[in-house]
Amino acid sequence: MPVTVVVNFQSKPGRRDDLVDFLSGVQDGAIAAGCHSIAVHRVQDTDDGVVEIEYWDSREAHEKFVGAAVEAGAFAPFDDLLAAPFAIQYLDPAKKTDA
Repeated sequence: MPVTVVVNFQSKPGRRDDLVDFLSGVQDGAIAAGCHSIAVHRVQDTDDGVVEIEYWDSREAHEKFVGAAVEAGAFAPFDDLLAAPFAIQYLDPAKKTDA
């Protein structure tokens, strides 16, 4: 079943743009692993918030991608960029209306 994945990040002070750059740099890997769409957003009301919104065929496909990335050490830069562990939410579609 298609799934929307929302990942919330809190960067270390002064590192938000570095975090955005890092996340932007790994988007091709997510697309190659089966992600249909991925977007990185800066949270307006904070100096350190970043949200990534991804669309995958399934939760399992996303979890497999994350597991492989962790195993390969691809997320090691998070140690220098994040003030707290990232949080993942998996959302099932309920209704969508386009303009």
